[in-house]
Amino acid sequence: MYPSLVTTESPVVRALLRASEVMLGKPAETYYSPSAFDQGYLNHVGIATANFGPGEHQYAHTDYDMASVERTADAAKVYAFMMLDYLS
Repeated sequence: MYPSLVTTESPVVRALLRASEVMLGKPAETYYSPSAFDQGYLNHVGIATANFGPGEHQYAHTDYDMASVERTADAAKVYAFMMLDYLS
């Protein structure tokens, strides 16, 4: 597994923070997770990647891995804004 740390100045993180601010009225929380995710490999091969989603990271891949409908809808808004902002 590869580490997946990117800086808050990374274009993908800046885009995520902007999308969260515009769509949800607050920037997304940033932190380093010691878990192994696919973005570690993507970062290793030069594709800047951040992990963002509606679930609770401490429950990822456990029996408690779930997300509320509200948090899922909020994440979808952030994803949609990021895509439209990138394409325009």
